[in-house]
Amino acid sequence: EWQRFHGNALVSLDFLSQEEFKKEYVPRVFSPTDLIKLFKHLLIFADFTDGMLFMPALLQDIEEERIESYRKSFSSPLPPLVVEFPHKAPLLGVFCALTCFLLNDHFPDPWYLSKSSDRFSPSCLYHNCIQFDIPKYCASVLLIESFNRFECHISLSDVAFFHCSKRLCSFIVRVLDKGLLEANATLGYSSSQHSIKLLCPRDNGRSHGATVGYGMWRCSVNVQSCGELTANQNIWLEFLTKQGNSIIM
Repeated sequence: EWQRFHGNALVSLDFLSQEEFKKEYVPRVFSPTDLIKLFKHLLIFADFTDGMLFMPALLQDIEEERIESYRKSFSSPLPPLVVEFPHKAPLLGVFCALTCFLLNDHFPDPWYLSKSSDRFSPSCLYHNCIQFDIPKYCASVLLIESFNRFECHISLSDVAFFHCSKRLCSFIVRVLDKGLLEANATLGYSSSQHSIKLLCPRDNGRSHGATVGYGMWRCSVNVQSCGELTANQNIWLEFLTKQGNSIIM
């Protein structure tokens, strides 16, 4: 149990019921089950498998080269998104809290950790890079934490894209927005804000965003850089402009 906790950030009810933790509980008042409920509410624990939870804050980081290999493995008609922050960087703990929010059944169409081919171990579970499945939409989402932004890459088959792309786009933007608000509020960052944007088509490897509107995109770094939205980019238009990330003419 201790090896799984230190090596893989995994915890279970049995682990938290060990003798070492008994001083933390009050019989018939505060039990290991109550601790799990509290830590899930505080977005510290996230569901892993039946009977197992994990702490995203204890996961290991992976280097940029490996993250890039995951990015390249996500081929989809849907262009990726970027979450930007007014202080030019996300605040400490927000990515981990967002991960817990996404996995802890806060909405009717749940997100799950993507599993590898053996169907037991996660296919991508790291402190700064996590892959999720959204079964209702036959889609996978790759979330990446970088120094100054989050990235959201979507993997979707052509068939699923044809049948449910608009509903999926609306769902992803709503869930990310709500999750970021909850993560910041839980961590006490009452004044923190975020913007969900289209990944700039001319990002040149910097992964910054672009505002959209009037059939156009405009780079958020270099406002002179702009262009027409492609048909696939245009799918995000309705949902990103509702977030206030539209071009002001």
